[in-house]
Amino acid sequence: EAGAEMATFDGMTFADVHGGREILVVTTPSRCELLAKRMQERGIKPEWEVFGPQHILQDVTRLIEKGYDKPPYYINMVLGADKGFQGAMPYSHDILAAMIRMLPPQSIFCVSGIGPAQLPATTQAILLGGHVRVGLEDNNYYSRGQLATNEQLVARTVRIVKELNHEPASPAEARDILGLKAV
Repeated sequence: EAGAEMATFDGMTFADVHGGREILVVTTPSRCELLAKRMQERGIKPEWEVFGPQHILQDVTRLIEKGYDKPPYYINMVLGADKGFQGAMPYSHDILAAMIRMLPPQSIFCVSGIGPAQLPATTQAILLGGHVRVGLEDNNYYSRGQLATNEQLVARTVRIVKELNHEPASPAEARDILGLKAV
């Protein structure tokens, strides 16, 4: 209700395990539908956040087929969270490539790599034509033992994007890619 144009949608039930504590995040199919309907009514585009193939094939696809989003579908694949989230997948080239093949038609994808998976996962995403999320939310280190800042992680990613003969999207270009209205 704060006027968001886009919001993360985790459409699955999972257990989050941190520091010996288990937190159960319950998002049943009926709750997913209620949340998706509310987002649609408010004009909020979902960023479908998935942690494994089952989330793409079951939850995201079901909600898209019911009409709760329109193309392009923006799907963020979070890899490397397998030590903290039940049902999450580790990062590997093969896992990412397989998940990309499972995306619904007219999808664009983003990859978020957790911890040490951030650099290889996001670099592979760029090579495969995807988008990336980097920063301290997912990774606290620039390299082994060296704490990072958001600025360092973003600057490294921009450098990699340019080295691979791409250009980072401007805010206006990003809005166009996502199908959001110009401001």
